[in-house]
Amino acid sequence: MPIRLQNIRPLQPDPLLLRQVLDEGDRLRILSGKMVGSPPHISLQLTEGRKREIKRLFAHFELAVVRLLRQSIGPVELGNLRQGTLERTTSAELKILRDFVQETAESD
Repeated sequence: MPIRLQNIRPLQPDPLLLRQVLDEGDRLRILSGKMVGSPPHISLQLTEGRKREIKRLFAHFELAVVRLLRQSIGPVELGNLRQGTLERTTSAELKILRDFVQETAESD
């Protein structure tokens, strides 16, 4: 999930060093991430990504998210799916998602 940020300052802590933040009673977590490119983009893997989780997490570091793109849902890649469009989930994708959800639930 590439994220473009603004207001990056050199002395700020790297937001990827902190793996979780408590906000409004929610634990906001990043599973993995890296900063790439110019202008800076961050690619993240999240636990859930709900309730504006990314924007709330980066707000703790006084960073504004100006662009956010979802690349996958679990192990299922979205490919070239454009904003606002729908596409049927294939039987294979449903099986992959069910297996992923079951594995995730068992590991918690």
